[in-house]
Amino acid sequence: MRNLLLALALTLICASWANAAWTVAPASLAVTETYNQAPVSVSLTVTNTGTAGVAVTWVDSLDYFKGLLPSVTQTVPVGGTKTWTIGVNVQDPYGCVPSCPMPVGTYSGSVVMTGGGQTITVPVTLTVAPATPPVVPGKVAGVTLQIQTVPDPLLLSWTANTEPDLAGYKVYQRILSSSYGTPLAVLGKVTTYQVNGIQPGLTYSYTVTAYDTSGNESSKSNEVSKTIP
Repeated sequence: MRNLLLALALTLICASWANAAWTVAPASLAVTETYNQAPVSVSLTVTNTGTAGVAVTWVDSLDYFKGLLPSVTQTVPVGGTKTWTIGVNVQDPYGCVPSCPMPVGTYSGSVVMTGGGQTITVPVTLTVAPATPPVVPGKVAGVTLQIQTVPDPLLLSWTANTEPDLAGYKVYQRILSSSYGTPLAVLGKVTTYQVNGIQPGLTYSYTVTAYDTSGNESSKSNEVSKTIP
């Protein structure tokens, strides 16, 4: 655990200290940000329990809590609440401490909120997690190759993959070569492919891969082959 003072001060300027009373929720913040993932957000809400309005100004000296919404300064009316939505970005090269991107690890600190004669300290735990490896589609199963009579003699088929981000399939062919080159066909989410231009006397071999919307491609399926009479 690294001790790092998060000097994130919410300075509350009150019309009258005697009439100022407020609370902050939640009582602590636990934030995890993972490299190569979208920045996360957390929220802090100030509730005015006093009898005077409170102007709240956000001061962020470390600058990796970012993207304050709806504004930096808000006035909290009597009996009302205001919420700051805080974007956490430890990878942005703009001013984060101790370095950018912040090293993987866990940091502890606090948000200190002062105003109207009272101080509230919100403990903060920030965890910087390593990048998660891409999830590659599973290997295509059930690949078969059938000889037909019309319109072309070869029909390739396989069992559908079930990944939610599946984009389609790639068909690879080899005839005289001992290895596969670029895909013969790049398909959508179908489970059959009819091979055109077949020549008699040759042996045709095929394998199929699945690819997702991020461009990740599975390993090749089992090979299927047919010799054309």
